[in-house]
Amino acid sequence: MATLASEGRPPELNKVKVSFLVRKYFNFVTISEDSVKALPGYDDRNYYFEGTITSEKNGPFIFKLFNTNHTAVSEIEGCYQIIRHLQRLGVILQVPEKSKTGGDIALITAKEMKEVRKNLQNVTMNSYPLNI
Repeated sequence: MATLASEGRPPELNKVKVSFLVRKYFNFVTISEDSVKALPGYDDRNYYFEGTITSEKNGPFIFKLFNTNHTAVSEIEGCYQIIRHLQRLGVILQVPEKSKTGGDIALITAKEMKEVRKNLQNVTMNSYPLNI
């Protein structure tokens, strides 16, 4: 799971824009844009995709964009702490992938989200390499 949190409801994204954001904030080496599809969400945005982080970590992932006006970052972090604790106890479950900054969540402010939205307007299939 790759988690990005922003103030306000995140915008709907197409496959190219989902791939762009995942690459911008997380350490994915490859992302199959053909696999990206929107999943249901009330106030958040959820996207399924297939990608690779390392040779040992590949397969399906969920890219989750939280609306921090609806869900507090502390609640998300608390859930992730519980998940990591259960994992240490040997429970097999999905765990969040670390962001490029090393956290479980890539947190961006409303100001940054405006900039991201502006940049996303110019993102096209050819604006970045498909394999980094």
